[in-house]
Amino acid sequence: MWPEHIEKRWIYMGTEDRRCPCGCGGGIVEIEENETLEVIPAQYYVAVREYPKYRCRLHDKIIGTTFEPRVFPKTTMSNTLMASSITMRFGWQLPWHRQENIFLSKGIELSRSTLMRWSHRLANEALLPIYQLMEQELTANSERLFMDETTLPMLQPGKGQTKTSHLYALLRDDRSFSGNKPPVVIYYPRNTRAMRHIHDILNGVSAILQTGSYAGYGRLGRHGTPVEQITPVKCWTHARRNFTDEYEFNKNPDAKTVIRIIAELYKEEEKIRGKPPLIRVAHRQQFSVPILDRLRAFLIAQADRHLSKSKMGQAIRYVLRQWSDLTRFVDDGRIDLDTNAVERMFKPTILLRKNALFLGGDEGAEAWGIHSSIIETCKLNGVNAELYLKWIFDQISKKLRRSEYEKLLPWNAPPEFRIPH
Repeated sequence: MWPEHIEKRWIYMGTEDRRCPCGCGGGIVEIEENETLEVIPAQYYVAVREYPKYRCRLHDKIIGTTFEPRVFPKTTMSNTLMASSITMRFGWQLPWHRQENIFLSKGIELSRSTLMRWSHRLANEALLPIYQLMEQELTANSERLFMDETTLPMLQPGKGQTKTSHLYALLRDDRSFSGNKPPVVIYYPRNTRAMRHIHDILNGVSAILQTGSYAGYGRLGRHGTPVEQITPVKCWTHARRNFTDEYEFNKNPDAKTVIRIIAELYKEEEKIRGKPPLIRVAHRQQFSVPILDRLRAFLIAQADRHLSKSKMGQAIRYVLRQWSDLTRFVDDGRIDLDTNAVERMFKPTILLRKNALFLGGDEGAEAWGIHSSIIETCKLNGVNAELYLKWIFDQISKKLRRSEYEKLLPWNAPPEFRIPH
């Protein structure tokens, strides 16, 4: 019933002498076992480390004891505490004020502003090189990427109001086509949703990129732009959403037909998920191409029946206009039908955004991007984020050379940090 890695403790519940409690002297004839899952609440303690100084008679001087290394030694912040706090916020979406209350429930006064300040410093100083190495690996060594964006409210200093900033996510996850490169996601906070931010993030990247329908992705692969080496692919989930909305509100039978045909595409994809690219292409050529031919013929036949400015007319014309980018998957087995993989990467952000309400400023946005990138990449690779953070804080504390930081990347974490399955 329980995973093998969970410790079992046998607790004897009978009499001390293992005899019948009435005093007759009868012994145990059988033991009935009952299992419950128990928990030991988090325990906090103050570590008072004593570092002795010795009088050396040989050299006639005082010799001290080397202090245990910490990321920021002139603070009361421990590597263990911050690994836990950062994981609670960015892994389990507990904002600083809730963590403050958790500490208060233990009689510990540790303010949210202190936790936030330590977190920002760890992100923008200690963890920044690891974030940069992850980004370099993602942008330089990927065949197929996903990209999407969401909003983040940010406080405007002195105004008591928030403005809308944005968080982009760039994801590599090759498991759908049996790729062997480790999955990694990088989050980029930006003040606006302007196209220039997309081009800045993707500058020099040469890969297939699957995106939604946002116009900011409209010049991907265009000659003479910083993103000319990108092969753009559109998302069938976004295309289908226009028809599902139309059917939900207007019960349009043509929309229902389109939804049903697209569902046939997804049914074929279920059969080849996780298969190598050549197998996926062969299957799609045999089974998906006829479905697409039927869908395109139906859309062309229905296009003139719906006003161009109507929701149904716009939905039809969008698919026909993006047909090349939507159907590129039939010739390349590395491509998926949709961007669901990267959209899932925003679930933790959306929950934390709801719980934390807003960002305090640009420094907080940068920290959000760095911490989220590391923790979500840990999750993608089956690594315990809290243990991993403690480990890399310890390694950084020991003044590990920057040239050796590659061994600190999440997918290179020691086996004991892997989450058992």
